[in-house]
Amino acid sequence: MNYKSVFYVLGKIMNILGLLMLLPLFVSFYYNMQGFEEAKYSSFIIPILLLFALGMLSSCLNLRRSKFMHVKAWLYAV
Repeated sequence: MNYKSVFYVLGKIMNILGLLMLLPLFVSFYYNMQGFEEAKYSSFIIPILLLFALGMLSSCLNLRRSKFMHVKAWLYAV
């Protein structure tokens, strides 16, 4: 099993998930500005930062691989 490709794909998935988690954070900001209950932003910000950090670490450690191997790993992931 090619662990570098697996970690590369998992890193990219974590980055995408971190970006998708920004949407609920912005919705929480919006409803807080409308006068609703004060939201706990740390429950969104901490996982987003962790996902970005782990995703970037996992993706950047595997930059020496060729692009073909990463495309092949994405096809296996799908």
